[in-house]
Amino acid sequence: MKKNVKIKMICLVVVSVVFIYLSFKDIQVDLFLGSIGEIRWEYCLFAAVIFLLISYLRSYRWGLLISPIMEISQRELYPMACFGIMCGVVFPMKTGEFVRPYLLAKNKEIPMGTTLAISVAERTLDVLTILLFSVFILFTADMPGWMYDTIHYVFILSGGGIAFIALCWLLSRKRKIFKAATVRFRNKIGDIMLAAYNDFLLGLGFGSQKKAHLLYAALFSILIWILNVFAIYLLFLANAFALPSVAAVIVLVVSVVGISIPAAPGYIGTFHYACMLSLSLFDISKNEAITFSTLYYFLAVGGAVFLGLLFIGKVKVPLGDFSTFLRLTKSTPSEEQQQSK
Repeated sequence: MKKNVKIKMICLVVVSVVFIYLSFKDIQVDLFLGSIGEIRWEYCLFAAVIFLLISYLRSYRWGLLISPIMEISQRELYPMACFGIMCGVVFPMKTGEFVRPYLLAKNKEIPMGTTLAISVAERTLDVLTILLFSVFILFTADMPGWMYDTIHYVFILSGGGIAFIALCWLLSRKRKIFKAATVRFRNKIGDIMLAAYNDFLLGLGFGSQKKAHLLYAALFSILIWILNVFAIYLLFLANAFALPSVAAVIVLVVSVVGISIPAAPGYIGTFHYACMLSLSLFDISKNEAITFSTLYYFLAVGGAVFLGLLFIGKVKVPLGDFSTFLRLTKSTPSEEQQQSK
């Protein structure tokens, strides 16, 4: 298993190296450094404040989705959110996505199935919001073929998310079907499967009588991504780009699709290339585009890592338990059985 993990890591690093090469190929260092010197830093400071606000709103949305199960103050939740988001950036092979559910389950004794379902709900809301932005682009901008392919990819992701949530909703209405299916298993295994199923549905909000929190969470999702667009537009101003607002929406959608490509931790390479590719639609030179993408990366990705490090001391998880969790996320079922023996 360790050998397979190493092979996967090597492949991810190769992907990042390829995209870094494509991004920085033919860059003129003197022009790149000169464009950095011409950046209007007051806009960068404003954008940094926006990204800070976005991090808080993400934590607040997380709290909304948790609220039917347990009320948790932002004083407790925000450090966990920042640390979890940082892990999502720096951990390889998407293992960081499990950190926030794990922290919530560990600190608040909420079933892991429920906390995982809450993260699924968050990701679904994000994808649906990006879908709305993609539809906006379709009706407001002329695009080359590759941009339509990008939007098709967003539609596929959204369709998958909608189908999964619809299936969960259907199962929540027909719980007897799932319960009958688990009867075929041994009593203990069947009980575990049924409990996990109920925990997961509870995390999606199907086990709660009140559904208003889902609407509020959806509205906050739209606000979060609109603020992302605003921050990108501020970085346009910082780089003296005279671009329409729809350009910021395009950069956002393409960069989100770009970082979904499996690569080395930190979205290195894929993030920069996606920004450069989207700005090429508006005749922004490669040197200027790389300056923008570097600045955007520093504020958005670097800012998330900084906040995670800032709150790492406030996250109440024993290091031993945390390392065990990470090891199990990379283990096969047979290896877990051997470890339990």
